[in-house]
Amino acid sequence: MPTLWAVDVLSFGVEGTPIQYGTDGAGNRVPYGGAARLEILVNGEDLRSLVQRAEKRDATADSQPDLAGSYHYLSGYEFPSGLFYGQPEGDWDSELSYKERVAVMGCNCGVIGCWPFLVRIDVNPDEISWSDFRQPFRSWRYDALGPFHFEREQYDQAIKDAAATFADTAQYTDEMASAFARSIRNQFVVSDENLNGLLVALARRDEITERTDEERQELFRDHAKLKAAAKETADILGLTERQGLVIVARDLSDVREAAIRDQLAEEKRLAALPDDELREAYSRYVKNLRSALSS
Repeated sequence: MPTLWAVDVLSFGVEGTPIQYGTDGAGNRVPYGGAARLEILVNGEDLRSLVQRAEKRDATADSQPDLAGSYHYLSGYEFPSGLFYGQPEGDWDSELSYKERVAVMGCNCGVIGCWPFLVRIDVNPDEISWSDFRQPFRSWRYDALGPFHFEREQYDQAIKDAAATFADTAQYTDEMASAFARSIRNQFVVSDENLNGLLVALARRDEITERTDEERQELFRDHAKLKAAAKETADILGLTERQGLVIVARDLSDVREAAIRDQLAEEKRLAALPDDELREAYSRYVKNLRSALSS
């Protein structure tokens, strides 16, 4: 049931990053930056500062005081739709959903899941509340933080305004789309080579050494042995050492020919898409791959 004392106020700050340029391995000009960053404020105060104060005691007790509040606000080219209603949508879903909680900030290294700050968001007709805060990699307590109760109309308007500003601020240019598409197609070339190597290994499985999980782990601990095993496998099958390495690293009993052929066909289809369509399609593809691997 909603409370009768929804007194907290949510607001946002949106900051853009400049587009800069570098080069890829082939010497092509590659633009980067241009993303919008979404700062969260509760009652006019930076959420990161509020969390830092709440975490300081436990982080200090863990002899890691600098970890308190060491988060980075979300940034990207699309507003995280649904996030502030507890149901991230689209490209954000897999990165921000944590069962009954969502991540509203990520690690300051730039990888959200490395150190996410989680909150439970409950949605009611007249009020939205934030509670049950969590840092999934620590057993820290957040007694000094919230819970926050927001009046629904003000909350909805704040998100609507932030989404509009975010869309105006983020810059994803045609040149960026082309550079991204080029990098993904280059990845597909490598993936095609490796997947075809696995097909050869499946067809000639009786010619190569198959190892247990323990034996593979032992190889991973010794780079020289791993390289030698990859070369031996590649020489037997007439493949590249990179293909040999992929084969040595896999348990072939878990590899299905049909699944590999489906992946090859899908990557070929994606590679043929126009540059401006590839980013979204590739995101869905990766999400489906992750889902298949975790099932």
